[in-house]
Amino acid sequence: MKLKYIPILLLNILSCNKQTDKGRWYVIREGNHYSTTIQDRVFNRRNYDTIWEWEIMFDQYCKYHFSHLEDSSNISDVNKLIGYADCGTSHTKNSIRVGWRISPTSMYTIELLSYIKKDGVFVFNPLTTVTQEEIFNVTIVYDYDKYICCVNGFCDTIDRDCIEFKGHKWGLFPYFGGDETAPHRMSIHVKEI
Repeated sequence: MKLKYIPILLLNILSCNKQTDKGRWYVIREGNHYSTTIQDRVFNRRNYDTIWEWEIMFDQYCKYHFSHLEDSSNISDVNKLIGYADCGTSHTKNSIRVGWRISPTSMYTIELLSYIKKDGVFVFNPLTTVTQEEIFNVTIVYDYDKYICCVNGFCDTIDRDCIEFKGHKWGLFPYFGGDETAPHRMSIHVKEI
């Protein structure tokens, strides 16, 4: 191989792992909680921002039924879609994100909720519903003393207690559970706007 082609080859190899303006698929494999592409949690380049916007789409396999779960009562558990840990603490202590779960009335509809963890206590508030393969918009805003969490213009405003904190926020990406792992492979497309 000629030396002049090496930089082009290296550029092509390196660019395969970077998020493009076309977004990225996050895959949760059967029997797992975490999605692939773990580097986003560590290297997300916008962790100091105060507003984030995404276009998101669930693939057709993100549907599930209570019969797919080991314990059917877990159908009401809220999965994690996207967001950030805050206040300089772990996401298990303080975080804001959008949660999702299959609708209790139709396995073809996904309910989206604001998902807040404040001092280790969960707060969920329904926002709207979408269907598989429907593109929808998510916005999360940190506005000094409040969070504003929106899906397709349906918003929830929640008090933010750590108003002095302006540091690094830990990116949180798709996760299945609750108590149970994914009953089958699911893919979620996420594109930063």
